[in-house]
Amino acid sequence: GDSNIFDALGSLRYRFAPSLQRAGVRMVWRVETAGPLLALPQTSVAQVMRIVQECLANVLMHSEAKKVRVVCRYELDPPHMLLEVQDDGVGMAQGQDGAVTGKGLSGMRERAHSLGAKIEIDTKQGTGTRVRLQVPVR
Repeated sequence: GDSNIFDALGSLRYRFAPSLQRAGVRMVWRVETAGPLLALPQTSVAQVMRIVQECLANVLMHSEAKKVRVVCRYELDPPHMLLEVQDDGVGMAQGQDGAVTGKGLSGMRERAHSLGAKIEIDTKQGTGTRVRLQVPVR
């Protein structure tokens, strides 16, 4: 199975590629393998995958994007995994307080929370959406 984050991301990429291609969305993949990230526990890997999957599903269904970029890398100080999914689509609705709403985002926030991760969801009408996840690595 997908014992580590890189295998898991790889199979996710493989699963989504045909649908993205059909939808005319170009996927830019920037995943840097780093030793410390291999230590991410199985449970964290699963949660991270659900978040990335949700992001890609949103891109497919709602964004009308031409391009999506998936970035994963190890960053120091404090040690964490940075994972970013960014599209150039129509952006998502924001509530009165500027918070992005709907489209499974509260589920994503809960998952991030359970990982002790920080998640930022930035969206602007017309310029797309960026989901940025920072998962602590012990």
